[in-house]
Amino acid sequence: TDRLAARRQADELRRVTARAAEQRALSDRLQQALLTPPPEPDHLQVAVRYRPAAHGAQVGGDWYDAFLQPDGATMLVIGDVVGHDSDAAAAMGQLRGLLRVLAYDNEEPPSATLSRAEHVARGLAVSTLATVVLARIERHPDVAVAGTRVLRWSNAGHLPPVLLAPDGTTSLLATRPDLMLGIDADAPRADHTTELDDGYTLLLVTDGLVERRDADLDAGLA
Repeated sequence: TDRLAARRQADELRRVTARAAEQRALSDRLQQALLTPPPEPDHLQVAVRYRPAAHGAQVGGDWYDAFLQPDGATMLVIGDVVGHDSDAAAAMGQLRGLLRVLAYDNEEPPSATLSRAEHVARGLAVSTLATVVLARIERHPDVAVAGTRVLRWSNAGHLPPVLLAPDGTTSLLATRPDLMLGIDADAPRADHTTELDDGYTLLLVTDGLVERRDADLDAGLA
């Protein structure tokens, strides 16, 4: 009797494990389908990396996005929905789609797009908490393709971008971050600007890269 009971428990455990693996694989495929390849503008090189921080944690709320606007500007998004499961991945997909649609053909400041996205999300009952950096890289109107670019961004509670200069020095584009999305749709949001010369690298990351249980956030950012 004990052997029969143990065998039944083992069979049930195998079924549960197989079902969980199938669900995780399906969620991972759906998530990867959302994380589309970056564009190839003629004045920028865009590269993306998406790697889980731990084995088995293929699905979560982290996302990136990059796309060209009709006027030639490049939109960049990095975000992190609260949670590390299929629900977070589903919420990520909804929020990513909202931001992409609202930002595609609109030259408004990134802060205005974030505010509109939060109001739309609330109206459509997309209830989730998320940190986001929405950035727009545009050229000076009267400068050639190889000239200076302007970076405009708004930070909704996310890690600050990092700027790497050609000589190897780095600077943290730290500003006072606004509230994360999902708390107060009417919260004020600010825009920030800086110039990007040729040879500079802009790095946008999520907290999985810098947070460790045995070190504080400042050490991770350093």
